[in-house]
Amino acid sequence: MDNAKYHKGLPIDTPKYGQKKIVLQNACTAYGISFTNETKAGLWKKLRVHVDKIKIEVVAMAEAAGHTVTYTPPYHSDLQPIEIVWAIVKCQVGRQYTQDTTFRHVLVRLKEAFKDLKASSIKGCIHKADRQLYKLEEYIKQKQDEDASGNVSDSESESDNNSDSDSSSNESSNSESET
Repeated sequence: MDNAKYHKGLPIDTPKYGQKKIVLQNACTAYGISFTNETKAGLWKKLRVHVDKIKIEVVAMAEAAGHTVTYTPPYHSDLQPIEIVWAIVKCQVGRQYTQDTTFRHVLVRLKEAFKDLKASSIKGCIHKADRQLYKLEEYIKQKQDEDASGNVSDSESESDNNSDSDSSSNESSNSESET
């Protein structure tokens, strides 16, 4: 899932800092948090510990259905099949643009583009994103294994060696040019 803010919503009854002090006091009582005559900021400090443990609604729903939610990094639309499909549709509509195009034309072209969209194209987008995710997962596992074992990958050590030899060859060529 992408990292959009609307995917990270907490349940509606979750206390929020901007609420009135009495609401925060009621929330403290409901969660069994003791308080005396703290300020609103003091109440929130106590509540925040509890609020941080509340699961995001979408995550809770997915887990209840037996799924695991993983958020993709920003600017990686290639990991989101819907973004790839949307790019195909936008491209088809955009190619028909002229100076005389109106919003009504765009709407008609959008509907037509979605109608022309084949199931096989959508499946292809899903498979492409899956392949990217598997590659990324393997890369992350490899890096985690390297970190756990304290080893550096061959490609990294080679690049370190190359940069050492590059700098030594630069130094020798610099000393030759100075003489």
